Amino acid sequence: MKKFINIKDTKNALKDLEEFRSKRYSTIVKLKNVNLKRINEIIEFTLFRKNDLYVDSDTLFDLMQPKGGRGKHNYHNISPKLFLSAINDLAKPICVLDDGHDKYAIVLMTKYENRDPLLSVIETGCRLDNDLDANINKLVTMYPKEKINNYLSRVKPNKIIYLNKIELNKIK
Repeated sequence: MKKFINIKDTKNALKDLEEFRSKRYSTIVKLKNVNLKRINEIIEFTLFRKNDLYVDSDTLFDLMQPKGGRGKHNYHNISPKLFLSAINDLAKPICVLDDGHDKYAIVLMTKYENRDPLLSVIETGCRLDNDLDANINKLVTMYPKEKINNYLSRVKPNKIIYLNKIELNKIK
C-alpha cells in the first residue's frame, strides 16, 4: 500500500483514495503538496511550519464510508473527489479556529452536497509511532458543518484566528 498521495496528481490521487475507501489499512499516509504554509500568509501568523499533511488510513476509511456508521470517526460519505477538493482548498480557508491543544479547525470553501462547508481539524506538532521527533501536521477529522454561521457566533472571539466574512456570507 502506498504511504503517500500527491494531491496535485489528481488522477493517481483519486485512484489511491478510492483504494483507502474500499479497504481498511493500518498506516499513516503523507499528503504531499498541500501547501499548508500558505495559510500563514493569509492569517499573518506562523501556524504551520511544514507544507505536508499526514492522515491515518483509518481516518480516511471512516470519512469516506456511507453516512450513519461509525469507526474511529463517524462515517460522513465524503467521496475521494470531494476529499481531494477539500485538501486542495485548505490553503484558502473561510475561517481558522484555535481548537485547543495544538489543534486547529479550518472551515473550507468546499461544500458537502453543495450545502454545508467542510470543516477540517488539523493537529500540529504530532509525532509518528516510528519517529517521536517527527513534528508533523496531522488531519484529525473532516466533516460537513451544518449551520456554520450559528456555530461561529458561539465561538469565543479569542479562538477565531482568521475569518473571511465575505466568503462566510456566501454560505446560506
